[in-house]
Amino acid sequence: MPARRILIPKKRLQKMYFEDRMSMSKIAIAFNCDHVTIVNRFKEFGWVSRGPRGTRKAIDIKKDYLSHLYVTKRLSMQKIAKRMNCSKGGIERKIKLFGIRTRGNNTRVHWKYPVKKDFNGNLLDKSYMIGFRLGDLNATETSQLVVLRCSTTKIAQIELIDNLFNKYGGVKTSLAKRGTFEIYCYLNKTFGFLTSNKKNIPIWIKKNKSYFFGFFAGYMDAEGYIDVKRKGFQLQSQDITIIWNSYKLLNQFGIKCNSPILSKKAGCVDKRGIKNNKDCWRISIYKRSDVINLTRILLLYSKHEDKIENLQAIVKKLHHTRHTTGGIC
Repeated sequence: MPARRILIPKKRLQKMYFEDRMSMSKIAIAFNCDHVTIVNRFKEFGWVSRGPRGTRKAIDIKKDYLSHLYVTKRLSMQKIAKRMNCSKGGIERKIKLFGIRTRGNNTRVHWKYPVKKDFNGNLLDKSYMIGFRLGDLNATETSQLVVLRCSTTKIAQIELIDNLFNKYGGVKTSLAKRGTFEIYCYLNKTFGFLTSNKKNIPIWIKKNKSYFFGFFAGYMDAEGYIDVKRKGFQLQSQDITIIWNSYKLLNQFGIKCNSPILSKKAGCVDKRGIKNNKDCWRISIYKRSDVINLTRILLLYSKHEDKIENLQAIVKKLHHTRHTTGGIC
C-alpha cells in the first residue's frame, strides 16, 4: 500500500514560514507530519530555508545590551531569543562572539533541582555516605553543585539513594534504553566531601570504631554480598586499598576475617559479559561468632532494604542452630 501523501498548500506553507516566521518543526506539528516532509516540500518548490548561510537576517544586538539581559537580568537564551525575535542558536553564537561567559547547564540544573539544605554535619551519616559513594556512586563537582550519579536495576538501591539525599537536594530518576535506572542527585557544596576520588578510607574514620562501621556498612550496602545460605559475608572489590584496610580494621575492632585473596584477575569476563579492568580482591567472614557480631553491627548501620532482609534472614538461621552457640540475644 503506497504511503499517504500529506496535502500541504503551497501558499499556506509560504505564509507560515516566510511571513509568520514559523520554524519547520512547528509547521510539521501543524500539519501533523514530520520535519523531513516539510524539507521535501521546500525542495519541490525550490525554496531556500532560513539557514546559517547568510539567508537569515543578522541579529541586531549590542554586546552591552546582551550582557545586561543575560548576565545582569539572568534571562535564559531562549527568553532573549524570543525578545529579539530570533533563534536561541543565534543568541548562543552572539554570546560566544562577544566573549560573554555562559552560565552553562550547571546553573539550569541548579534552578531546576533547588538545593533544600546543607549537610547536617553528623559524622556517622558522613562516614556511611562516603562508604556508599566509594562503592556505588560517581561524583562530580561543578561551580555550584555536587552531582552524584548511579546506574542500577535494583529498586532498593533507588529507594536508598532517594532516602539518603532527597531531603538535601533534587533527585532525578529515569529509565535508560538499556533497561537500567539512571539516578542523579543535585546537592550543594557542603557535600564536597563526596567528590574525592581517592579509593581509601579517610584517617578520621579509621581512628573511630563507630565511624568505621558506618563506613563499612555503606560500602557493604554498595558492594557487599550477604551469603544467607552459608551464613556469612563476602566483600569483593577492585579497590584494593579499601579491601586491605577493611581487613585490618575489622580484625582490630573484634571481627576476625580472612586475609584478602585475589578472586578475579584483570581481563577476565564475568557471566554478564563484563570485563574486569583491574584485579578483584575479596575478604570473607564465616566464623559463627564473628558473623553474629557483624550482623548485629550492620543491622544498626545498614540502610539497604534488601541487605537488611538478608541480615534478618541470617539472624533467623543462627537462632535456628542456637544449640551450638547459645543464639543471638
